[in-house]
Amino acid sequence: MSPEVSSDGATAAASAPLRAPRSPWWRRALLLLGFGSAVFVLSQLNLREMMGSLERVSLSTILVACGCMWLNMGIKSVRWHRMLAHRGVALPFSFSTLVFFEAMAWGSLTLARAGELFRAQPLVDRGVPLRIAMASILLDRALDVGFLIVAGFAALALVSDQLVIAALIGAATVVVLVVVGALGRRRTIDSEMPQSKVKLVLEETRAFFYPLALLETGFWTVLSWVASMGVVYALAVAVTPAARVASLVAASFISSLSTLLPITYQGIGTREPIFAAMLARDGVANEAAVLLALLNFTAMFVAVMALGVGAAAIRRRMHRA
Repeated sequence: MSPEVSSDGATAAASAPLRAPRSPWWRRALLLLGFGSAVFVLSQLNLREMMGSLERVSLSTILVACGCMWLNMGIKSVRWHRMLAHRGVALPFSFSTLVFFEAMAWGSLTLARAGELFRAQPLVDRGVPLRIAMASILLDRALDVGFLIVAGFAALALVSDQLVIAALIGAATVVVLVVVGALGRRRTIDSEMPQSKVKLVLEETRAFFYPLALLETGFWTVLSWVASMGVVYALAVAVTPAARVASLVAASFISSLSTLLPITYQGIGTREPIFAAMLARDGVANEAAVLLALLNFTAMFVAVMALGVGAAAIRRRMHRA
C-alpha cells in the first residue's frame, strides 16, 4: 500500500532531507559586482589613515561588540522558540537554541541567508509538520526584514530632518501591526489546513501572529535589534565618536537590507558606501565610516561563526550519544 498522504504532502517528501537552495552560476557571478565595488571604494581611500583609526580600537571594544552580537543571537533564539511554542510546537529550549545558532552560521555563508532554511530539517525530524517548520523560519526572517525597513528608514528621515515622514512611518507601522493582530487566530498544531497554497500561507501567518503571540514576538524583535545596535555603537565610540545614534541606526539597518541584493555577499561592496553616505552628514571622514562598516561586518561574522560552529559540534555530539 502507498503511504498515507498528509496535508503537508507525501510522507516520503516530508521526511526527505532539506537542503538550502543553490543559486544558479550567473547569480553567483553577480557577486563580482559587490566585491568589485568594495575594491573600488577602498582604492579611493587613504589606507594609512584607516589603519591609524584602527589602532584606536582596543581588544575590549572588540569583545564588547562580539558580546552584543551574541546577546542578539540569544534573544532571537528565544523569539523563535517562543514563536514555535505559540504555534503549539513543544521543543526543548536547548535543542531549538542549538539549531538556531547553527543555522545562523549557515546563513552567514550563503546568499540572502538562504542557509537559515537548515532549521527546517531538525524540526521535521522531531515530528513538526513541514508547513509549520518553514512558516516559522520565513516569518522569523520577515520580522527582521520588516523591522530593518521601518527603523532604518525612520532613522534616515530623522537624520534628514524629515520629522513628518518619520512620524508617518511610525504610525503606518502601528496600523499594520494592529491589522495583523486583529486578523490573527490561534490554531492547534493538528488543525485542518486549506488545500490552496495561498490560503495555507495566510492561515499559517494568522496562526503565528494572533495578538498575544504578536506582542511577545514584537518585544523580542525590538530587544534583539537594540542588542545588535550595541555592536556598531561600541565600535563607533572608538572609530567615529562624532556620529549620531540616528545616523548609525540608518547606516547599520539600511546596509543590512543590502544583503538581500543578489550582487553582494553579506553586504560587501554595498555596506561601505552606505556607511560613508549616512555618516558624512555628521562630518565623519569616508575612511572612518568605511572602517566602521568593515569592523561591524567582521565582528558580527566572527561572533556568528564562533557560536554556530560550537552549537553544531554540541548538537552532533548529543546526536551520537
